[in-house]
Amino acid sequence: MHGSLAMVDKKSLCPEQIEMLDEHLPYRLQLLDGLCWACSVLDSSLGNSSLSLSLSGAQVNFPDARPLTNALAESGILYCRVLLNFLGIHHNNGKFTEYNPREDDFTIANLGLQIVTTDKLKSDPPTGNPDDIERACLNMLRSANKAVAHFTTADARACCNDAACCAKTVMWLIEKYVYRKLGREVPAYKIWTNQ
Repeated sequence: MHGSLAMVDKKSLCPEQIEMLDEHLPYRLQLLDGLCWACSVLDSSLGNSSLSLSLSGAQVNFPDARPLTNALAESGILYCRVLLNFLGIHHNNGKFTEYNPREDDFTIANLGLQIVTTDKLKSDPPTGNPDDIERACLNMLRSANKAVAHFTTADARACCNDAACCAKTVMWLIEKYVYRKLGREVPAYKIWTNQ
């Protein structure tokens, strides 16, 4: 599949590509936005506040916000990795490498677009200085692999500053190098931060 869609005309997208752009990417971007919101809550005194969730009249009360913030943080960290890989960015031994997709992986190339280089990752986004962006994204790739995806004794915990920087960077890269390159409207995915 990877090779068969890579050279597609940007104007004539197949159903699989449209589904990716209209459903899968926006859903994952919402989780990155949720990660940013969770980080802002955890970095403030709100993280210790009680939390009430209500759905169709059923209400659940929690003594603090951690059941929601932790779930958003962990899923957001995983999707930072997924979307960086989608863009073409991977890591090995603490350094960026080009992502080598499997045959059934869907990447930016399947949309007929060029992969995002690590140079673009570090120099393009207005989400921080290049050193901070590089450190944040490498830390999130490591954290997704070591601290979230499985139990480990490795010290790979994520910090809110790095998590938010990486998430904001990835959201910006998807907007610029996917939706705008294809001439498509960026979906309204910012449901947590409302930015």
